[in-house]
Amino acid sequence: MSINIMPSDSRIEEVITLIQNCMKNKSMNRSVNIDAKEGYAKALEILISRENSFVKSGAGKLKSLKGQSIAYHAINYIKGECDEKVLLSNLVEDTNLK
Repeated sequence: MSINIMPSDSRIEEVITLIQNCMKNKSMNRSVNIDAKEGYAKALEILISRENSFVKSGAGKLKSLKGQSIAYHAINYIKGECDEKVLLSNLVEDTNLK
């Protein structure tokens, strides 16, 4: 039996800020990052609203599997089922942003 440790509101806010800052970078508009951008845009919605339902979040309606995966990681992060390293692991595929 695993114990879920839900992140604090302040930690969630820090993760939101980190994602928002990366989303502002022009490199996020590169074609290699389009799926990640889609997923992190939805992840931001999920984190801001603290949504913890896969169905209600609409994550399954995203175009790319990568985007869906990132959004699902955001929900799992809210639930304490994955840590922020997992959520942030696909933030970009551009060495200028890492």
